[in-house]
Amino acid sequence: MKRSIVITATTALGLLGVLALGTTVHATEVPSESKDTNTQVKIIDSPDPDPAVLKLVHVPEEYNFETKLNADGNYQIDGGVAKDDRNITVFNDKAAQDWSVKASLASDLLLTDSGKKATVTEFKINGQSLMGQSANQIVHKAEATKTIANNTGNISKAITDEGLSVTFNNEKHDLKAGDILTGTIHYQLYNTPDAK
Repeated sequence: MKRSIVITATTALGLLGVLALGTTVHATEVPSESKDTNTQVKIIDSPDPDPAVLKLVHVPEEYNFETKLNADGNYQIDGGVAKDDRNITVFNDKAAQDWSVKASLASDLLLTDSGKKATVTEFKINGQSLMGQSANQIVHKAEATKTIANNTGNISKAITDEGLSVTFNNEKHDLKAGDILTGTIHYQLYNTPDAK
């Protein structure tokens, strides 16, 4: 007797489970009963009393120059090629913020893979000299009259090919056709208009 009660209880539970699975409720939209909310995000000039968020976002990947061998070892190349994205780009979140980007040579030597050397005596970006006593080396800076339009977000300045130039001397006269001299231009962002 006990055994048949257990079987009957188990069977009843199984049937209840099947019935529960078979009765699924589906949502039905109520006609003409929906609404929308318009959403907007306004980008504002930074109200923070702290200094602006400034970032040096991008500089050109490479400057390329070509020249033939020169018998006296002195080279002046006017005009180069700014490879790929030719912009110097700064990010700024506050319209009133002054800033400037200064460029300099990491070293005044250009070197080949085999160790041949040339000494750089002049380098220009957009016609702006990076070397010498009178060179201020500023290659990009905030406008004198600053607005949200011209001094917030990403602010880019393109490097012109005709504004690139390099002058160097190969004192040992050991360069050969096919040699490739390399060097590095270093850029630093400042939160002042004169990079000081």
